[in-house]
Amino acid sequence: MVRLVVVLLLVCGVVVGCGAAEPEGPFPPRPAEIDVASFDPCRAVPEARLAELGVSEPGEATAARPEDDFGPGCLWSNYQDGFNYGLRVVHRSATEISGAPGMIVSSVSGFGLVHETPRPDGTLCEIFVDVADSSSLRIQVEALDRSAHPAAESCESATSIAADVLANAPRSGS
Repeated sequence: MVRLVVVLLLVCGVVVGCGAAEPEGPFPPRPAEIDVASFDPCRAVPEARLAELGVSEPGEATAARPEDDFGPGCLWSNYQDGFNYGLRVVHRSATEISGAPGMIVSSVSGFGLVHETPRPDGTLCEIFVDVADSSSLRIQVEALDRSAHPAAESCESATSIAADVLANAPRSGS
């Protein structure tokens, strides 16, 4: 009888364990979904952060390009320290992007993040943040002088900017 109870408990544990919800894709569950329809890239980076980057608000707005799955974007440049910054809504899921060769999956502020392995000779870091089921935010940081700023430095900056943007981004249903 004891043996039967133990077997039944094991079977129930396996069945319940197998039925548990697994996160879809490579990312943890989002802490919130970002409302990309009301997201304004030129207003998304806090003024204090822009001041730290040596750029001024509102930045240069870039138009949506539906043929490339691009929503609105914004660009900033600081020619004195040699960095360009970009933020854009992309109407492709970060999960889809994460499947490309050479992509690294991590997270920022609880949101999934994907970026390409920095190339030793590269100056550009492009990260995609999982903010909605069919959209992501792309943050680009480009060092104009690769000898002074390796791509890894650009990726650290892009991830830090992403955290600032996510802290203030409009949530769906809010």
